[in-house]
Amino acid sequence: MKDSSLNISLKVEKWIFTTLSKNIKNIRVYSHVPEDARLPFIRIGEINWQSWLVIPTSFKANITITIFSGATSNSQAMIVANDVDDVLRCNVPKEWLILDVLDHNVYQLKDQTWCLDITIVCMVYDV
Repeated sequence: MKDSSLNISLKVEKWIFTTLSKNIKNIRVYSHVPEDARLPFIRIGEINWQSWLVIPTSFKANITITIFSGATSNSQAMIVANDVDDVLRCNVPKEWLILDVLDHNVYQLKDQTWCLDITIVCMVYDV
């Protein structure tokens, strides 16, 4: 079971990274953000999963994606979040299913960087 969960996490992270990198222009996508990263950028955060007992080789994955923006308001982060939502929904692998995009959490860091967290909930089939 542990090997399957690691495999699923890697598949999900690779899909998100590749899909966002190809479809969201002028914004870098990271899993691990370098110290010298320039704003704006997208960080693929935590991927939590749980097996779904109804189908033994399937998993429910919660993926946190954070948008970082240096704009003077949160509007750039909101626009990018909508783009992320659209891009992922339109490019989900056929054997997967996006169940929900949870509410956006917008906040500002001490250095005035705007951040916006979204959580994608999807069913991932280990095929």
